[in-house]
Amino acid sequence: MSQNPSAESLLSGLQQACLIVASFLVQVVVLGLFYSYGTLFAALKADTGDAASTLALVGSIRDFVFAAGAAPAGFLVHRVGFVRMPAIGAALLVLSMLADSYAPSSYFLFLTCSLLGGVAMAMIFTPALTVLYGQGHISRRFLPVAVGLASSGGGLGTVVVNLGLDVLLDSFSWRGALRICCGAFGLLLLVSVVALWCGLRHHKKAGESTSDYQELRSGSPVRDFLQPFSDFQFLLLNASLFLYCIGFMVPYTHLVYYAENERGLEISGELTSLLGGGGAAARLCFGLFSAFVRPSRLFLVVLLVTGASLICLPFCDDTVELKTFSAIYGFASGGRVVLLSLLLNELFDAQRVAHLYGLAGIPIAVGTLLGPTFVGKVYDLSGHYDGAFFAAGGIVLLADTISGQKTIELSEAAQVYEEQQFEVLCEAQCTDAGLEVLEDPLGEHGPLPEEVKADCSGRVGKVTALTAADFSGVLAEEVTSVDYSSELKHLAWHPEVAARDASVAYQVGAGRSRWLQAEDEIAVPWSQLMPLVDQLQESFSILPADNVVFIGLGTGAHLAIALAYSLIEKRGIIPARLYTVCPPTVWPSSGAPPAGALVTTPIRYLTCPESVAGPPWRLETATYGDFKQQHFQESTSLMALIAEDLSKLKA
Repeated sequence: MSQNPSAESLLSGLQQACLIVASFLVQVVVLGLFYSYGTLFAALKADTGDAASTLALVGSIRDFVFAAGAAPAGFLVHRVGFVRMPAIGAALLVLSMLADSYAPSSYFLFLTCSLLGGVAMAMIFTPALTVLYGQGHISRRFLPVAVGLASSGGGLGTVVVNLGLDVLLDSFSWRGALRICCGAFGLLLLVSVVALWCGLRHHKKAGESTSDYQELRSGSPVRDFLQPFSDFQFLLLNASLFLYCIGFMVPYTHLVYYAENERGLEISGELTSLLGGGGAAARLCFGLFSAFVRPSRLFLVVLLVTGASLICLPFCDDTVELKTFSAIYGFASGGRVVLLSLLLNELFDAQRVAHLYGLAGIPIAVGTLLGPTFVGKVYDLSGHYDGAFFAAGGIVLLADTISGQKTIELSEAAQVYEEQQFEVLCEAQCTDAGLEVLEDPLGEHGPLPEEVKADCSGRVGKVTALTAADFSGVLAEEVTSVDYSSELKHLAWHPEVAARDASVAYQVGAGRSRWLQAEDEIAVPWSQLMPLVDQLQESFSILPADNVVFIGLGTGAHLAIALAYSLIEKRGIIPARLYTVCPPTVWPSSGAPPAGALVTTPIRYLTCPESVAGPPWRLETATYGDFKQQHFQESTSLMALIAEDLSKLKA
């Protein structure tokens, strides 16, 4: 079902803009190429003289591979990475276009254009679109607008690439035109990959795979890949997409040739521009409309308009009528492009969009392979397009008929479920905070109180002796102790230090005690700690709206920081409070959480007035939220500080 209604972005406004720009540029290139094959088709037929069905098959196989390749791309993108996959795809696309320009015959294009080009387009397009649906990437309220803005790049690409290709073909051969396009597209794709890296570099390391993501965890990759097809509503949607796509690509492949040879009109550039312009307007408009109207309703309207306009195409005889058709059809088809991912987000879940969007490419691929090829074959046999256009339009209308009522029912069910979940989350937000106490994993340790003269080593030692039971007897909230694995307990948390003469070690003027110096420094590398903490947070039964509060004691405070970071990174849950009591202030620099890693988590740094620990700048810069330093004398005053602060949280 649809995602948590309270979910917001964990990225800054600039990072969200980078993701939108990257997706926009990718769609300019990929969909510009996708929808411009009709222009290239006419040039290839004039130059090679090959059969229309053969040349149409080159484009159809490319479109088939592109759409079908979205299935493995969507399944693997969480593992390969949202930066690495499009970077590899961009290199392959440039290579395939260069190879196209040197093709010795049209049959060579089946290898370079159809296979290599189709795979490259899938590797670029799928991550660039679905990255917008990543957890914590784009806020839910802005998501439809963001998708619409990014998808408008496809419409702009359709206009610009078709017009540019048309102009280039007037001055150069189709081979020279492809080489020029190759350079321009390579530059745009480079900018898009850099923008993706900038948008995700603080959320996930650039190019990092998220191999911990696994939707089903069945143990069989093949079963995980195909499992969504066992869902009847997803099967029905795919049947509808298959029928729709039989007719969908027909005008993009055959309209230019139809206008020139059956109607005698040399208006190829104007028709393709109207198709692209209508698509660009539709992507933006439907993205905005989806913020107010459920995408499922808009999707059915798009299918109806597409089928009806295809049936009307044989009746378009003059320039005005063909231009009108191009504008209407471009608008309807552009709407489908932006609405499909939003529809999947509405009916299912945002985290599954990449996988499901890829799988939906399989029926789209089969449909786009059959449709234009069938129309080209009918034209080769009959010399006319009219009957083929009627059939394609009727099939699209059939898709609208079989999916209409069920899609509305599923949408309503999703809406009811979402409202129920929202009520549950609202109730959870009104409940008291749940306190998770992270005791010192080393237990009670430190110098004896009577040995302490000049610093707060004794108080730090007392903090290590505190347990969750001490807090539950004082605080009104439910207090839970976090259970550590044996591996966490036995880590070498602090550096080893040589013993000092106890008779002078803690005297006035003797300097900072070696015990406190070691206690203030963490020796465990982040690369060793975080996998253990990630396992620890998986045991937490926490809803996104729960007011979870962490209290870390001594070395346990460092664990609390790592646990809060893991919850934000893995589950998008921001703690309501983080209390660090006498925490270590010196961390390993390698692999440390970046500045702002705890997002808006309010942090309380609690220590004694005589503390000689290092400055808590690492804690202060770890959050964009409220940071406060407070002092306590005894455990009773410590708990009083926490109780007072929690009362403000309730208010």
